[in-house]
Amino acid sequence: MFRLFPRNNKPAQDVHFVNIEVDIHAHWIPGVDDGSPAMELSLKMIRGLAGLGFKKLIATPHIMHDHYGNHADKLKKAFQSVVDAVSKAGIEIDLGLGAEYMLDEGFMDHLNSRQILAIGDRYVLIEFPMNKPFPLAHRFIEAILQAGYTPILAHPERYTYYRKDLETFLELQEMGCHMQLNLLSPTGYYGREVAVWSRQLIERQMYHFAGSDIHHPSQLSQYSFDPSGIRFLNTQLLQPV
Repeated sequence: MFRLFPRNNKPAQDVHFVNIEVDIHAHWIPGVDDGSPAMELSLKMIRGLAGLGFKKLIATPHIMHDHYGNHADKLKKAFQSVVDAVSKAGIEIDLGLGAEYMLDEGFMDHLNSRQILAIGDRYVLIEFPMNKPFPLAHRFIEAILQAGYTPILAHPERYTYYRKDLETFLELQEMGCHMQLNLLSPTGYYGREVAVWSRQLIERQMYHFAGSDIHHPSQLSQYSFDPSGIRFLNTQLLQPV
């Protein structure tokens, strides 16, 4: 696991994303969520991400109470099928398994049963509802921390109701919650407002991790960063702790 931005007070510089070797957020396990529907596309996504320079890819299928009936055992079996297919295809890449947990009424069952798919046995990738306020955020994050995990909030720049609400993000970080940037957010892939907000969060050094959040091979063609148009912090990664 790699941290994305070092904690310091150095001014931002116009640079490319560099040395981001671990993708901690992706949906390439086929047939388990809204990501890849078939192994052929999964292999195309994995091959493309490897071609972009990633050294390790961590699958994070959605686990949502009302939408995707995923659980640890099911996803481990599906993940192994991808590992076998990647090996057979001769793609040299390190693969890992986590999950993207919606903080809903089913999440505490996963947490209490200790059937959590954590990244590096420590980090839990979580998401909030996309377009409606989430007043229980602090309570859920406190429960995750008390269970001995470190939460990583997926793509905070995409939650419309938190836009410009820097104070809430600061509170969550003070509690011990980390933040994960979608690498395509600053490019405008999700729209201008997401791009502007993500760049502001980058400037404020709010992000700890980055991920592709890839759902389809077509997204691979979007990875072209213009340093003259987007200001990024120094992205020299630190070694895992």
